Amino acid sequence: MSYTFIEITWMFLAYALIGWLWETPYVSIKEKKYVNRGFLRGPLIPIYGFAATTVMLSMSFIEPLLVYPPAVNVLISMFYIAVVASIWEYVTSFAMESLFKTRWWDYSERKFNLKGRIALDISVFWGLGGFILWRFVNVHIMNFYHFIPTLYANIFLSISYLLICVDGITTVIELVSVRNLELKLQDASEELITAFVEKMDTLSDNIEGLTDSISTNLEEQKQSLLEKFSDAKSVIKGKIPYRRIEGFSPFSEFLDEMLESLKSKANEAETSLSKFSDMLMRLKGKTRFFQKYPEARTRQFEKLYLTRMHLLDKKKANASADKKGIDRLLSDKTTKINK
Repeated sequence: MSYTFIEITWMFLAYALIGWLWETPYVSIKEKKYVNRGFLRGPLIPIYGFAATTVMLSMSFIEPLLVYPPAVNVLISMFYIAVVASIWEYVTSFAMESLFKTRWWDYSERKFNLKGRIALDISVFWGLGGFILWRFVNVHIMNFYHFIPTLYANIFLSISYLLICVDGITTVIELVSVRNLELKLQDASEELITAFVEKMDTLSDNIEGLTDSISTNLEEQKQSLLEKFSDAKSVIKGKIPYRRIEGFSPFSEFLDEMLESLKSKANEAETSLSKFSDMLMRLKGKTRFFQKYPEARTRQFEKLYLTRMHLLDKKKANASADKKGIDRLLSDKTTKINK
């Protein structure tokens, strides 16, 4: 069966919407909160539209070749559809990572994956789901299109694709802005870590030089302070080769304590910290991509991902601690009342 250009545009729009209707509930249930899934702001996921449309068009040429027993034809169709969908998934992942330095999905933890971009179980799902769409759903999608008066259908498609173009352009501009901010954030992070380590070395030397003037009753405090410096330095320096920032949060807490008594000696660190904070604040309004893709990763800018995950873990830990505190308080009150 051949399709006109208008029918193809309708098909793409329908399957992009179906993809959004599938992924949004799936991810929302998984995250236990509503996630407006989709690369664009609108309720569409283009990769589903491209993959499904490719399948529907190409199956028109593949179907005449299916001259085997029904069960074999089904398996061949599913295999072919899985290959087409997997190619789209791999190419899209590679292209987006190359352009925006971020991998929006990662199957590295799944068995039989190819560079984390595609995985066997996911491809099997595409094959099964694509076969159902081709064999049972596509005919209804096209019948619904033909049911709509041509004039109204053309108006609807024109408005829809105009909105998609605007959405796509603004999304790309936003992604480029995020990428550029991440580049600056990476440079600022390296400068910050370097300034922190240098400042710790300087402060350590200054404290060591005060050994003779510190009285005996302050010796324990001095040793405790030196241990904090040593621990923090080892954490930060150990992370630099991996370009990660897992150790930054505990060190920043340590630095906050030191700044209160050593403000006059921490100007360089404060300047770098301010620069780093400004970068994060500018990213705050551009985090919808990370909300929609909570497992998104970036090799070049892994600091951002790890910091975000660390903050989430810390938030969960604090919530758990608060709950335990409330439970303990209620338990104590109950005990007093019983007495």
